[in-house]
Amino acid sequence: TLYVNMRDNFMDCPTRERAMWWGDVVVSSVQSYYAFSPDVYLLTQKAIKELVHWQTKEGVLYSPIPGPHPPLIFGPYRELPLQSLAAVSKLCLGYYHLFSGDTATLVKAYPAVKKYLSLWEMGDDGLVIHRDGKWNWQDWGTDIDVPLLDNAWYYSALDMAKQIAVLSNKPADTIPYAQRMESIKENFNRLFWTGTEYRSPSYMKATDDRGNAMAVVTGIADEDKWDEIRLVLNKEQHASPYMEKFVLEALLKIEATQDALERMKRRYTEMVESKVTTLPESWYFNSFSQSRNHGWSGGPLSLLMQYVAGVIPIKPAYEEFMISPQIGNLEYVNAVIPAPTGNIEINISNKEDYIIEVKIPDETKAFVHLPEPVTRDKRMYLNKMEIKKLPDFLAPGFYRLTISKSIND
Repeated sequence: TLYVNMRDNFMDCPTRERAMWWGDVVVSSVQSYYAFSPDVYLLTQKAIKELVHWQTKEGVLYSPIPGPHPPLIFGPYRELPLQSLAAVSKLCLGYYHLFSGDTATLVKAYPAVKKYLSLWEMGDDGLVIHRDGKWNWQDWGTDIDVPLLDNAWYYSALDMAKQIAVLSNKPADTIPYAQRMESIKENFNRLFWTGTEYRSPSYMKATDDRGNAMAVVTGIADEDKWDEIRLVLNKEQHASPYMEKFVLEALLKIEATQDALERMKRRYTEMVESKVTTLPESWYFNSFSQSRNHGWSGGPLSLLMQYVAGVIPIKPAYEEFMISPQIGNLEYVNAVIPAPTGNIEINISNKEDYIIEVKIPDETKAFVHLPEPVTRDKRMYLNKMEIKKLPDFLAPGFYRLTISKSIND
C-alpha cells in the first residue's frame, strides 16, 4: 500500500487524487524509513522543500500541495491547520532528521516554520487559540475533542521549532517556543485533566481517544496519568486510520504493549482479512468517496519496527541507536531495518527461553534494553551469550548493554 503511493511525492492515493496531503506524508514517511532503503529520505526532503516553497507571503503552509484543489468554494488553496502543524512537528520533521541526519534541509525550512507558528495566537487561558484555516479538519470520524488536538499538535510543532533553532544557531529563538510549551503543558493539565481522562470543558461527547493519545505521544501527559489514559485507550475507538497510528503509539510509549497489539488486531482485522490487498482510507471498504489504497492506514508498519522490534535512532542517521524490544506475548520477532550505514537485523524467540540475536552495521553503537524478569525457568541470551540477572540496585527494571561492532563477532 505504501509503495504504490510513493511516486514523485507521497500521494494521497493513486486512483483519486495524487496531490501531497500532509496528513498522509506524516504517517507514510516514517513507514518508508523502516521499509525501504535510505534513498527514500530524498522523497521526504522533496516534500519539505515543497511545503516551504508554497508558503504564502502571510506565512500560511498548505495541504494539499500543489493547489488549487476543488471545490473552489474553499478558495484556490487550502490550509488544514492541524495537518500543517503535523508537518512541522517532532512526529514528522523530528523523525526525518533522526533517521536521515539531514540538518541542512531543516535549517533552510526554519524561517518558514517560524513564520507559520507565529500565525497561531495564545489565549488568556494559556492555551493556543483555535485556527480554522480553509478547512477545519482534524480527522475523519466522530467524537473529536478539538482543543486537545489543537494544543497537542502545536506543542509538538513548538518542540520541533526549538530543535531547529538550535541547529540553525539561533538559540535566542528557543526562549519563546519554550515559554509557550511550558504554558500549554501547565494549562492543558490544569484545565483538561479530569482525574481520569483529558476532556476540554465545553466538549460533551464520548471521550476522544485521539486527544488523550496525543497528550502522551507529545509529552504533555506525565507518567502519573498513564494508567488512567491506558484505560481510556482500551475503551474508546473513534480515531480514523490516520490518527489511530498515534493512539497505538501512545500505548506502546507507556509500554502497554499487549494492549496495543490487541487493539491493533481488533481495529485492523476487517481490513487485513478483506480480499482487497491494499489498505483503505477508512476502516471499511463501503464508501465510494474513499480510496482503497491509502498509505496513512499503515501506521502499524513503523510502530512494530520502532517499538515491538524496538529499533529507533538516538543520534541522527543511526550513529547511535536503541534496540529495546517490547514483544508482549508474541513468540517471535524477525526484522531487518535499513540504516544509512547498513542493515540492522533483529531475531527474537520468546518460547522456552528469551533469545535475541542482533547484527549491527560497522561504525555504529547500539544500546540494548532487555526485558525483566529473568526467572529461574526462563533464561536470556544475547547473541548466544547468557545474560544473568543483575542486582536491582544496578539495573532496576531492565538491562542496559552498550554494544558496538564487536557484538557481531
